[in-house]
Amino acid sequence: MAELKRLDAGGGERIPTLEELFDLVNRKAIVNIELKGKNTVEPVANIISQYLQKGWSQTDFLVSSFDVNKIRAFSKTLPEIPRGMILFGLPFGLTRIPKLENLYSVDIYHRFLTRGFVQRTQNKGIKVLAWTINQPAEISRIKTLGVDGIFSNFPDRI
Repeated sequence: MAELKRLDAGGGERIPTLEELFDLVNRKAIVNIELKGKNTVEPVANIISQYLQKGWSQTDFLVSSFDVNKIRAFSKTLPEIPRGMILFGLPFGLTRIPKLENLYSVDIYHRFLTRGFVQRTQNKGIKVLAWTINQPAEISRIKTLGVDGIFSNFPDRI
């Protein structure tokens, strides 16, 4: 941790811990946490639990992953927290999306999105979130598909 805290994340900024990030956001936005590495489910669940005890709402968080096993494990730990399955491409129909209890969203790479996929997914009660879109023309195109949300490095463009 000490070595990571010495690194420059750009412009003199330091890499925040998850707690520091939560304190900075302070419920002004939903925090999307992607479970990536080994053994991330339990520590993330513990930190979220601490913030729930501080008065944060379960809807202040979205926990997502490409790894269905991480999503399932997190679901067993904190089932009330919204979860998203990250996809790089379109599945061959929604039956290919892993069956996950109360899946909040499918977070999909924007270049694969079609209006039909968005509508079919939403008809199943699952939100469609597009990632990562930074160019204004592409943001406009994706909005016409009716997605529920857009991830961007430039949220002011959304």
